[in-house]
Amino acid sequence: MKSTRTLALFATSGIAAIGLAASAAAQTPLYFDLPSGTSATGVAIVGSEAVVVGTDNTGVFKWTLSGGIVHLGETTSTNPRISDDGSRVTATTTVGGISRAAYWSGGTTWTQIPGLASISGSMETSANGLSGDGSTIVGLGWATPGAGHCFSWTSAGGTIDRGGQFSDPSSNGYSTNGNGSVIVGWKNSLANQRTAARWVNGTLSFLSYVAPNMTTYSLSEAQNTNASGSIVVGYRVWGGDNSAWRWDASTGNGTLLPNLPGETTSAAALDVSDDGSIIVGHSGGNVIGGTHSIIWINNQPQGLGDYLVAHNTPNFPSYPDIGLVTAISGDGNAIVGRGTGFGSGQPTGGWLVLLNGALSVGTSFCSGDGSGTACPCANSGVANHGCASSINAQGARLSGSGTASISADSLDLKGEGMPNSSALYFQGTTQVGSGAGSAFGDGLRCAGGSIVRLKAVTNVAGLSHYPGSGNPSVSVKGAITTPGVRTYQVWYRNAAAFCTPSTFNLTNGLEITWGA
Repeated sequence: MKSTRTLALFATSGIAAIGLAASAAAQTPLYFDLPSGTSATGVAIVGSEAVVVGTDNTGVFKWTLSGGIVHLGETTSTNPRISDDGSRVTATTTVGGISRAAYWSGGTTWTQIPGLASISGSMETSANGLSGDGSTIVGLGWATPGAGHCFSWTSAGGTIDRGGQFSDPSSNGYSTNGNGSVIVGWKNSLANQRTAARWVNGTLSFLSYVAPNMTTYSLSEAQNTNASGSIVVGYRVWGGDNSAWRWDASTGNGTLLPNLPGETTSAAALDVSDDGSIIVGHSGGNVIGGTHSIIWINNQPQGLGDYLVAHNTPNFPSYPDIGLVTAISGDGNAIVGRGTGFGSGQPTGGWLVLLNGALSVGTSFCSGDGSGTACPCANSGVANHGCASSINAQGARLSGSGTASISADSLDLKGEGMPNSSALYFQGTTQVGSGAGSAFGDGLRCAGGSIVRLKAVTNVAGLSHYPGSGNPSVSVKGAITTPGVRTYQVWYRNAAAFCTPSTFNLTNGLEITWGA
C-alpha cells in the first residue's frame, strides 16, 4: 500500500505520462577565456572548481569561473604556481630591488625565502616549481655571482643547494613532485651542454634515452614530473634528435615524443598528468619560443586547438592558433595557457580548457552502505550510492557537475544505475535525519525540508540528467535567488518484486552550496 507521502510527491510531477527520453550529459571539452592581458601559468582542481593562477598588469591573481579574478597582493611577481589544494602559491617577487622566490598562503602577504648565499646583485633566487602539497619550492639560486644552482626550500629544512654536489658551472630545478621528494631540472657541463637531472630524496641521477640502434643519448632540460615523481618530461636529446621526450622510472629509459605532422621545428614537453597518459607542450624549437600548443595522449600528438575543434567544444572560438600551453592539473582534466600575439588570431589573455567537460560539484550524503540509516530490508548498496535495487546491487547514484552559481549556472544533475523507468529529480532544503536519511520504499529519503520538483524524466540505459535540452536551469527551476545550501535526490520506479511492497527506490542525496 502506497503512503499518502508517496502520492503527494508524485501527484504534480506527471511522472507516469512522461515519455521523453533523457540521456547523460556528454563529456565534451569546455573552453574559457580569461580576461585580456592575463597570463595563466598554473592550475589545480579544488573541489568543484578549476583554480587558475597567473599574472596581469596588476600582479598575481587567482581565477575561477564562479569568482573571476582575485588579486593576491603582489605586483612584481613572475611565473606563479599553485599547490593541489589551492592554499599556497609560489612566485618570484622583488622587494627593495632584490628578487627572491616567495610564497603566498592567504590574504595579501608574501614571504620571501632565503637565498643560497649572501651575494651582491639583484637576483638571489627564482621560483620555478611547487610541490603538490605546497611544502617545497624549487628553482634557480645564485651560489656565487657567476654560478646559478638548483635549490629546494622547505620551512623545516630551509634553502638547500642541490647543485653544489658537482663542479659543473650551473644547474636548475624546474619542478618537484607531490611531496617534494623528487626534483627535476638540469645540470650544465663545462662544454655548455645541459643534461636532465633528477634528485630523489637528495640523491642525484641523470636521465638518458637508448635509441633503437642501442646508442645511449643524454636527455636535456627536464621540465616537469608527475605526483609520484616516476614520469618526467622535457625536451632536447644531445647527440640525437631535438625532441620532446617522456622518461619512465619503471624502465629507466626515455621515449621520444612525435611532433605535429608537418612541423619543421622541434617540440618541447612541459607538463604531464599524474598517470602519465597526457602530456602538454608546444612546437617551436625551445621552451620559451614555442608556436603551436600540443597535447600528447598516450604519446600521440595533436594540436590542442585542433583537438578542441575535433571534439566539438561548444564554447571554443576556433582560434587559428590557441597560443602556448603552460600547465596541466594532476588529474589531466584542466589545461591552462596564454595567447602570444594579441590581435593575431589568438586569445588576448590566458585560457582554461577542461578536457572532460564540467567538473563534479556537490557532496554526497545519505549513502545506502550502512553508514547511516539501514536500508529497508538489508538491501545495502555502496558508498555514495543509494540502496540496492532489483537491477543494481551497488544502488543508483546521483552526481553533479558544472558550476553552482546563480549568475552563471551550469549545474547538471546526473542519475545513473537505475532501471529504464520514470525518475523524478527533486530539490530540498535540508538533509533528512541529519544526513542519515529515513527508510522510504526500497531506499532512503535523503533530501527534505521545502521540496521543489525539478522534472520527471525517463531513464535511458539506466541514465538520465537534469536539465535536459530546453529545460530551465536548476537555479531557475529551483527558485534559488540567494546563495545557500540545497539538497538533491532522484526518486525512480523499480516495479520488480524485490524488497518491500513499494515499487520505487532512490539515489543517494547530494548537497550543493550555491554561490552568487
